[in-house]
Amino acid sequence: MQEPVAERASIARARATSARRTGSPAPDATPRLPGGGTFYPRRAGVSSAPIARDYNARQAFCAHGAAAPAAGEFNHMDEIENSVAGTGEPVSEIDQLQLANRDLQDQLAATRRELESARASERLVRESRWWRLGLALKNRRNVLFALRHPIWAVKTLAGFRTRRGRLGRGARTSSATTARQWLAGVSAEPRIPEDLWIAGIFDDELSRALEPDCNLITFRPDNWQANLEGRRPHLLLVESAERGNDGSWEYRIGSAPHADAAGLQDLRELIDWCRANGTPTVFWFTGPIGSVERFSEAAALFDHVVATEPNAALRLQRSGELRAATVLVVPPGAQPAVSSPIGAALASDTCTILPPSETTEAFEQLLGAAQTFGLTIYAGEGSDGPENAAVTFVDPHALERAPAKHAVYVNGEGAGLPARVLQAAASGAAVVSVPNPVLKDALGAAVTVARTTEEAKEAIEGLLSDDARRAAIRGAGLRTVLSKHTMRHRIAALARTAGFTVDEGFDVRFAALVLAANARDAETIGRRLSSQTNVAEILVGTPEPVPPQQVTEGEGLLVRVVHQEPSSSESDRWRGLAAVAGSRWVVPMVADGDAAPVNDLLLAQRFARADVIGLGEAFAFTEAVDPASAVARRDVVAARGWPPSPEWARAGVRLFTLPR
Repeated sequence: MQEPVAERASIARARATSARRTGSPAPDATPRLPGGGTFYPRRAGVSSAPIARDYNARQAFCAHGAAAPAAGEFNHMDEIENSVAGTGEPVSEIDQLQLANRDLQDQLAATRRELESARASERLVRESRWWRLGLALKNRRNVLFALRHPIWAVKTLAGFRTRRGRLGRGARTSSATTARQWLAGVSAEPRIPEDLWIAGIFDDELSRALEPDCNLITFRPDNWQANLEGRRPHLLLVESAERGNDGSWEYRIGSAPHADAAGLQDLRELIDWCRANGTPTVFWFTGPIGSVERFSEAAALFDHVVATEPNAALRLQRSGELRAATVLVVPPGAQPAVSSPIGAALASDTCTILPPSETTEAFEQLLGAAQTFGLTIYAGEGSDGPENAAVTFVDPHALERAPAKHAVYVNGEGAGLPARVLQAAASGAAVVSVPNPVLKDALGAAVTVARTTEEAKEAIEGLLSDDARRAAIRGAGLRTVLSKHTMRHRIAALARTAGFTVDEGFDVRFAALVLAANARDAETIGRRLSSQTNVAEILVGTPEPVPPQQVTEGEGLLVRVVHQEPSSSESDRWRGLAAVAGSRWVVPMVADGDAAPVNDLLLAQRFARADVIGLGEAFAFTEAVDPASAVARRDVVAARGWPPSPEWARAGVRLFTLPR
């Protein structure tokens, strides 16, 4: 228990008085800063600058072997130190509060470090093979059977090999390895986006988009080294940010008529440190093409350079001598945790968000057509949009959710893959756009291109009047964005640019759980389900005895036959299969069933963050799902069995439905 500051000051004064009486030196009661520095409270009428100069001079004097001031010899620092220690003036109330605040800050930082370490330890234990073996034994009704069959135990403990390129159990093992090496102070080789530790400088929008799918380390120009030495990142990612990390890097990345921009000294020191420590550096140009020249000096410092748009990449390539051999294109991505159809109240009207560049004639024609059906034009507060009653200004953070309120989004950007269109499609809006080859190639039928006012009116009217067509286009857009154009896809692309092999699709792979009457059906079931997309493994449970050699692998897809006690209930049989599954998601199905709707359900978990997902009437959390067409987290089924019941929701299990 730490003593209050006032009490410590009183104790220090008593010790100093005792020291004067006995002639012994007083203990050093000077408050110390983290890292060995010293804090000297500023007294009225005393400037802190000469204090620091005198202190540094004395330290340098002593460091070179000179003697310290003799006893009784007056020194300015003695006056200050005695004042703090209590031999002179007592510490003021403001100084006490400052010292107390520093103590609390230190305690908070230490607590955060302990919490991070504890979370890593918990993750390590839960992902260990011993934990899984114990869970498998716990979920077997006949534990003696498992103990009498060492082959079963060894296979469960060691883990089964999955198809090359597919991550099931391997992804969980990777996470455990990451936790283990993080505790040891080593950055493990990442295999999935969630394994990545990315240090970087970002504006607010990109930071919010990256954070749900990886581990971010942000910093200021004055503390980056302490942050990076404490937790070595896999890569350094710097955006062409205007403000960067809450404004702390403003004028320090792009060229500007400002003293902080001269020579980009802070950025150079950061990159030099990363290079010396083997950390690859990536520069991501996300701004408008007109600002390329402002960031070309910064881009030249990095090992790898990428841009969101092909024309910007070409201009960066031609801007000067880059350290990077070539400039790659990594387009924007949607963050499903932010832009999603959950809670969307789709009105029968249209909307648009003003693009950062000048509006074109083609865009004006689309807006004219959209006004016939009701049009809301959004712009971020503080943007350069026109100040008139026709524009609705909202908080910039709210722009990502704005399209979710409308049935049709009108796009006016004719180049690249606009982030606003991806956000609109991820929110469930249909898209009508000016001609944009990149966008059309990316989203296909989910985008309706209109070249004239008449084409735009016809397209919008068709979408608003035909609910079935709008639902089909809405589903196609949502499916395309979630499967190819989310931020986890962009994170994986950036990681591959830096030399890492990261699999962004492991989270939509699943284990098919099948209850069969006999082991002979396993081969037929395996052949039928192997054609399904994203099946990582097939587990067939049967009450018949299963010889160890019948645990086989067919055509690269893992098919396992698991013996189950004939007296076990159906729910317990599901639990037993889930306990030995290696995938994060499982799909319980009947022997002659298929996994047709599963892919959409698994894609939905990227925005729903639910435990059980099934088909229903709307995008909504619920208390019940149809078990005939549902996916569930492996650990939920292993603990609770199947099918789900209304009690699950009341116990904290999150159940979610998609429209049929």
